[in-house]
Amino acid sequence: AGSVMTTNQIKLSNGEELICDIVEWTEDGDLLVRNAMAIDCVGKGRQKYYIFRPWFQYVESSEHFISVSSDHVLGIAEVNKYLKIQYDDAVNDAHVTHEEREEYYLRLRLEQLHETVSSIANADSGGLPSNVIQFPRF
Repeated sequence: AGSVMTTNQIKLSNGEELICDIVEWTEDGDLLVRNAMAIDCVGKGRQKYYIFRPWFQYVESSEHFISVSSDHVLGIAEVNKYLKIQYDDAVNDAHVTHEEREEYYLRLRLEQLHETVSSIANADSGGLPSNVIQFPRF
């Protein structure tokens, strides 16, 4: 067990292929990985091409780790430099998507909170004085 942090291509027992950063081999022999991208083949015959997609949907940040059971790993290979360039581009795109999603949901939540506060402040108090204290803005 130990920290290795290499980018490798992994063939799983179900036929899937992954490219990921292997962060660590655990004491029980499993892999701790991040930035896991599945490689999908699209098309038929001579019109085949390969695409990357996040192996786990919404697990798109370098801060998210996935444990891969060594029982399902058939083989591990080094990634050649051309595949590594394409992988790095796909990972960067996933990170941007993750950041944009985080920002979108934060804005959405803030808008909902603002609407709630506004509706409370503007609610008909039934003739009673408002219990909302207005603080000066700086």
